[in-house]
Amino acid sequence: MPPPVPFRRRLPFLIATLLFVLSAGDAFSQGRVAVGLLSVVVGALNLGAARGRTHLTRYNELGLFLGDAAVALITGLLAWQDGAQGVHYVWFVASAAYFIAAGVRYSKHGPDAS
Repeated sequence: MPPPVPFRRRLPFLIATLLFVLSAGDAFSQGRVAVGLLSVVVGALNLGAARGRTHLTRYNELGLFLGDAAVALITGLLAWQDGAQGVHYVWFVASAAYFIAAGVRYSKHGPDAS
C-alpha cells in the first residue's frame, strides 16, 4: 500500500471543495442550475482528490486544475454580468491561479512524466 498523501498536498483540494460547493449553493439560489451542477461536480472531484488515499496522476491533476479554472472563470463572468461589487475579481484571480497551477504542474514534470 502506498504511503498517504501529505496534508499540504491535499489542502488546495479541500479549499477548492469548499469554494465550489458554496458557489453551487449561490448558483442554485439564483436559478442557474447548469452552473450549480458544474460546481457540485467539480467540488466532488476536488473532494475525491482531497481524500488523499493515492497520488493523482499528472494528467488527472492537470485536468482537475483546468476544470477548477474553467468553473471559477464562469462563476466570475456571471458575477460580473450580475454587477457584483468586487467578488468577480476574486473568481478571476482564482481562475488565473488554477491556470498557472496547471501550467506549473505540466511543465514541472515534462510531457512524459506521470
